[in-house]
Amino acid sequence: MNFVKFLIAERRDDVLVVSLLRNVGCFSAEDFQDEWQELVRMTNDETIRHAIVDFRRVAYFGSILLELTLYLSRRMQPRGGEVVLCNLSTFGVEVIRAMKFDNLCQLAPDYDQAVALLQSRGWVGRRAT
Repeated sequence: MNFVKFLIAERRDDVLVVSLLRNVGCFSAEDFQDEWQELVRMTNDETIRHAIVDFRRVAYFGSILLELTLYLSRRMQPRGGEVVLCNLSTFGVEVIRAMKFDNLCQLAPDYDQAVALLQSRGWVGRRAT
C-alpha cells in the first residue's frame, strides 16, 4: 500500500516496512489520520509479527512518530515480534534513547542491518531491496 503524504507502508512476508518520506515534526494528527488508519488496518492482520521503520529521509521528527513507534511495539510484542528503527539521524537516536524507546524497539544503523537483526532472531523472510 502506498501513501503519498508522509510514508510508504508495505508488507514483506510477516514484516511491515514503514518508510518515512519526509521530516514530520510539525503536522497535526488530522494530517496523518488517513495514513494512521491504514497502518491500523494493516497491523490488525496478526500474521504481521515484526515492523521496520526506516528514517532514511528524516532528520527530525515529532511526537506523532514516537506514538507510531509505541503503537507498533504494542502490536508486535504480543505476537512474539519486534520493531526495529533504522537510519536514524544522530539527533533521532538521542531522542529515542532519552525517551527510553530503545527499551521498546531495536535500533539498527541501516535497513540491511535491521533485516539482519530480525534474521538473527529467527526471521527467515526474503531480503527486500
